[in-house]
Amino acid sequence: MSRKLGKIAAVAAAASVASGVLFAASPAEAAYDCRYGKVCLNTGTFGNGSRWEVPSCGEHWLPSGFAYHTHSVQTWGNSVTLFWFDQDGQGGYIHQIGFVGQNAQTNLDAQTADLLNYVRVNC
Repeated sequence: MSRKLGKIAAVAAAASVASGVLFAASPAEAAYDCRYGKVCLNTGTFGNGSRWEVPSCGEHWLPSGFAYHTHSVQTWGNSVTLFWFDQDGQGGYIHQIGFVGQNAQTNLDAQTADLLNYVRVNC
């Protein structure tokens, strides 16, 4: 943990004790670890499991193991639009099924996790 983050955590802990409200980052929250300017997809919730760092801005098919199995997303500088490309045998249709804004960490709902197979990193 960097010195700055350590100080922030200490201040937050002191504030929570002073206010009578206790909170702590779960070990799962510490699993998010995406480089600045990147979007990372994880097969587990809270940034756990296997991680795929989307290589660049623009549109990308999810690799095997992440398509239909992504349960959490971290954005660090760029937002990402989530899609399901429904291949119906006649060319297919693309449906926007979600959006994650800049500098966010979120778990996906079960339906989105089951459908997600295509993303657009918005730079």
